[in-house]
Amino acid sequence: MSDPIGLEDGARTRPVRLWNWGMGRQSTFNPELADEICLRIANGEPLRQICRDDHMPAWTTVYNWIKADASFAERIARARDIGHDAIAENAMEIADEPPPSGPDGRTDAGYVSWQKNRVWTRLQLLSKWSPRYRDKIDQNINGNMSMVVMTGVPDANDGSDLV
Repeated sequence: MSDPIGLEDGARTRPVRLWNWGMGRQSTFNPELADEICLRIANGEPLRQICRDDHMPAWTTVYNWIKADASFAERIARARDIGHDAIAENAMEIADEPPPSGPDGRTDAGYVSWQKNRVWTRLQLLSKWSPRYRDKIDQNINGNMSMVVMTGVPDANDGSDLV
């Protein structure tokens, strides 16, 4: 089976050196970290959440890697596309999960609202991030339209009441 996010294509073995010309230190592209980042993005995890881990670079460093290396940028784009599907599947899992019943057999309305909000948030983000998940709006307008525009002030001597 081929690797959908390009971990086996050999493009990641090329070293890329980046310099942060502002404050900070030199950043060297790390293929192992890049592989982990791509896999986690493909699993639907946001980049900033990934970069909060202690062994990960700052999210700005990853964006610098993306800017400097076209093959890494392509791998990130493929991973994001796959990750969007993972987020959609997660939303379906949340929606399909039956709510727990309390001791009296009733369902907690707060829990249902929370789950609904979780699904809604994921779907809204997907609609912004991916054109595949956007609402399709068709705005076809057919037909002719004519308009008559009259200008000027009516003549007061024509006998019409304007009040």
